[in-house]
Amino acid sequence: MRSKVATVAFALTAWGLISYVLTWALRSSGHETLVLVVGILQRFVPTVMIPGSGYFAYFCLGYFFRRFAPSTSGATRKKLIVIGLCAWVIDVACTYFGVDRFDPNFPWLFTTIAVLFLFDRIRITNVGAQRAFEWTGRRSYSIYLLQYTAIAIVAPFAYDTLLAGGIGGLIAPIRLLVWVGVVVGSYALSLAVASLVDATLLKLVQVGYDGVAKRVLRRIQLVR
Repeated sequence: MRSKVATVAFALTAWGLISYVLTWALRSSGHETLVLVVGILQRFVPTVMIPGSGYFAYFCLGYFFRRFAPSTSGATRKKLIVIGLCAWVIDVACTYFGVDRFDPNFPWLFTTIAVLFLFDRIRITNVGAQRAFEWTGRRSYSIYLLQYTAIAIVAPFAYDTLLAGGIGGLIAPIRLLVWVGVVVGSYALSLAVASLVDATLLKLVQVGYDGVAKRVLRRIQLVR
């Protein structure tokens, strides 16, 4: 059952990528009738498993990866990594040529799978590094909740304030470095705020919850 669900998600995402790139190419070349045909086909063959929930596959991806990764052969791993890296290149090319992009965009699923397999090869033996990653990992959900706001703060600061909106005139390697800086800065800001919230607000909430839970349990025991 798990393999069937994974296969369906993979196939629908591939169809989503093909159909939207095809739609862009047909619209750019003036073939509006064929654009309508592709749109009709998307009605019969959807691009996501659950309508209106493009992130469903990502919510389940960690579970499926942990179930399938141990039994995945080396050759299959290499193929999935190559597919994911090619999907990343396609996504960059689509951005450059102005192809319609979505959130989440279709190539991201394949690229995410490739990243998971690449990082699965990494083994960290240093105790200090392990503790640092575990400490960061415990705040991963808070980082996820804060990342959009962090990007909205860091990106305008880098592009508009530091570069005065002139990033378009820079050469590609410099633009890539700026983008890496924005990503790292956004993550660092999210981690800093998540650490502060975890040490203050979340601890207060946890203490309050524990107090309420204890009172409820005492009352239930008294009733019995």
